[in-house]
Amino acid sequence: MTTGIKDQIDSIYAMLKNLPSEETELYPPVPCEYIKLFEKRFSIELPLDYKYLLSLSNGFYFDGYEILGISFNSKDTRYDLTATYNFEHCESENAMYSYIVPFYHDGFGNFACFDTRKINKNGSCPIVFWEHDVEYNETYEPDVINNSFVEFVLDIFQIRAGSDCVE
Repeated sequence: MTTGIKDQIDSIYAMLKNLPSEETELYPPVPCEYIKLFEKRFSIELPLDYKYLLSLSNGFYFDGYEILGISFNSKDTRYDLTATYNFEHCESENAMYSYIVPFYHDGFGNFACFDTRKINKNGSCPIVFWEHDVEYNETYEPDVINNSFVEFVLDIFQIRAGSDCVE
């Protein structure tokens, strides 16, 4: 991970810490062994920008947006990447591909996901939008909505800032 990405995550974390507590919930950092266990269990590599955020806060809740953290105990976070991955890959009617990792739900059954096939040299990967009622295949894949996790989170802040200006 480049210093620039690390600095961006540090800046995002600082912004989250400075928001009113009724809008934001940060969690204790994830134990490193949870990340390794998740990656080993599902035979995938998570992007470095996401793993670095987890080292600061194991996911977060911000103004209706929840970024999932890793837990093997559902009491650690409201929603959990492990349980969500299991459900969306094994129990869902429209199962996700193994390399797709859902880290944010929109409340309507759809997810922003890491496309872990495409991790780049900086350790980031594209973010795709998985619609629960669409049947994807080799020629029709989920749409890329951001180029990295950092970009996705920064977009959340921009959406929020824009909504404050609309009366």
